[in-house]
Amino acid sequence: MADVSLTAIVIAGLAGAASMSVASFLFNALGIPMVDFGRLIATKILHYHSHGTRLGLVLHLTNGILLALVYALVVVQLLPGPYWVRGLAYGGALWLLMMAIMLPVLGDGFFGWRTSRDTIPSALAVHLLYGLILGFALRQ
Repeated sequence: MADVSLTAIVIAGLAGAASMSVASFLFNALGIPMVDFGRLIATKILHYHSHGTRLGLVLHLTNGILLALVYALVVVQLLPGPYWVRGLAYGGALWLLMMAIMLPVLGDGFFGWRTSRDTIPSALAVHLLYGLILGFALRQ
């Protein structure tokens, strides 16, 4: 962490979370089932129901920054391998935590069993993208 600034971490987290949102939009446009992470955060956690997802998007971007801080300050030192592999591993771990812990806690079941199992591969893809962006941006 000594040679990575807080600004770089924040930018990496924003870039990663924004890339997830863009990829999610593209998946939806192509007819590939995808979780709307912003809406999931806003409706399931805050119980804020709206047709617009601006609040959810802000929360998703904020979450991206917080998870980038966790990666840069704690996790990166624990993972072996080159920076891009560590980033992919972190993204995969975040996906697994979402599928195995967060979705059941939010009432969607293990791996989204109660709502849509069709989003499992696309959710993995965008989490790996997030981790890869962190790995390349922070290069620790």
